Amino acid sequence: MSQEVVVALVGAIALVLGGLATLAGTRGKTRADSRASLDARIDGRLTKEIERLDARIDEQDQKLEDQEQEIDALRTQATNAERVKHAALRIIKSFVAQWPAAPYPRFNTYDIAELEEDTIPTAWLTPKETS
Repeated sequence: MSQEVVVALVGAIALVLGGLATLAGTRGKTRADSRASLDARIDGRLTKEIERLDARIDEQDQKLEDQEQEIDALRTQATNAERVKHAALRIIKSFVAQWPAAPYPRFNTYDIAELEEDTIPTAWLTPKETS
C-alpha cells in the first residue's frame, strides 16, 4: 500500500470515528433538548389552562355573589309581604270583632282565599260563582 492510501484510510477512519463521537455526544443532547422542548410546551399549555380555569372560577364566584344578593333581596321582599299579610289579617280580625250582629258584610271568597286563613265568618262570604 502506498503512503497516500494509508493516509487516506487513516483519515477516513478518523472521520468515521469523529462522526460517531459527534453522533454519540449529540444524541443525548438531542434527547434532552427534545424532552426540554416537550416540557416547555406542556408547561405552556398548563399555564394557559390554569389561567383559563382561574378566570372561570372568578366568573363563577361573581355569579354566586350576584345570586346571593338576589336571594337576599327576595328574602327581604318575602319578609315584607309576610308582614303586610299579617297586618291585613289583624285588620280583618279587628273589623270582624267590631262589626254589629247583622247584617254581615259580604266578601269575595277568592280575595279571602288569598289571605290563607279563616278570619271571616262563613255568613259574610259571597257564594262562589260557578262557570
